[in-house]
Amino acid sequence: MRHTKILPWTMWFIITAFVVCTLLIANVYYPIILPDQQSSINMTTAMVGTLSFISFFVYAFLQIPVAIWAEQYSLKYILLISIGIITAGLFIYISAHTFMPLALGRTLIAIGSAFAFIGSAAVSIQWFSEKEFPFVFGLMQGISNLSVVVFMLIMPIFIINKQSWRPVGLTLALTTIVIFILALFFFRQAKQSKNRSAIFTSLLNVLSNKQVWVASAFGGLLMGSLVGFGANWNIIYQKTYAHTLYGASIINSAIFLGFAIGNPIVGWLSERWGSTKKLILYFTTATFLLFTIIVLAHKLAFLLIVIIMFVFGFSASVSILAFTIVITILPPAERNIGVGLCNTIINISIAVISFLVGMVIDAVTVHTTAHLFAERIALSLFLFAILESFVFALFIEEPKNNAHLD
Repeated sequence: MRHTKILPWTMWFIITAFVVCTLLIANVYYPIILPDQQSSINMTTAMVGTLSFISFFVYAFLQIPVAIWAEQYSLKYILLISIGIITAGLFIYISAHTFMPLALGRTLIAIGSAFAFIGSAAVSIQWFSEKEFPFVFGLMQGISNLSVVVFMLIMPIFIINKQSWRPVGLTLALTTIVIFILALFFFRQAKQSKNRSAIFTSLLNVLSNKQVWVASAFGGLLMGSLVGFGANWNIIYQKTYAHTLYGASIINSAIFLGFAIGNPIVGWLSERWGSTKKLILYFTTATFLLFTIIVLAHKLAFLLIVIIMFVFGFSASVSILAFTIVITILPPAERNIGVGLCNTIINISIAVISFLVGMVIDAVTVHTTAHLFAERIALSLFLFAILESFVFALFIEEPKNNAHLD
């Protein structure tokens, strides 16, 4: 009996370690090393935007295929292959001295990371009961996001002490090797029946569901703006205001702390209020107003900007309800694919907007030496995306029942 209790949590620990590692690379390592990386490799802002586009577009493109593979093949083999690809990508990335190896490294890391979100959901579904799923999956996401906050504060110290971004990347690569060994010897595949003939039908059903597309567009534009800004541009933006790397990291970490704390709270509020749509509209409006302050306000006191970033992340956490809507309106057999589609749109949004931000900054700075002015114009693209998410939210239909929530 003890063995059966320990085994699910062992699987949970391994997949959580994998998810945390992928988030640290994408949401902490990439943005924190940007200033040093730009100077050491002589990258333009457009190149930075292109790297971000590659990462998120490749990750997004693979979400639905990975969801289908998770239904058809062994999760252990998919996990091992994914970790191996990330490790190879990291070694290429930290060895790069020109743009092309950086792009190749990022591509491989994105390919390997594509399994993280779907894998975490699949492991939670396979090894825990439906009653346990909300807590187990929520705990995994909460720990992952809090890890981002903690390492957002710690990692700059290592980079400053080492005077280079490469040793930190090497540490991450060695960490993925440890996770690979753990998965190889301790990860197990839960017994489950796989109806491969129904996969194509499920995919068609999801793609033909208008509400899945509406909810995904809302979540994609809102969460895409938060992650795109926090993971790619905020640290550079804060350094324009003469903040140190460590100060900019503290400011940026407040976004992810607000997001991590907001995730379970918006779920509770949605159930308490009995209206997911109203909650989405209120919080999206608050997100738009807060980001307007972030983009347009003159330099604010350090504590005030930290508070604004925290509340911005908290209000934008309502975007997580896009997944709740998708899961609510789809039957169990279609949920993995629905989650994959939603996550695809989120990461396409991040990729496209971040790419455009880099292009706009470079285009505007050709005509002006006012770099802050150029950044404000470019970051307004995120503001427009948040406004679009509000428009899509207007077309979300309140779930009439929970017939599919077994």
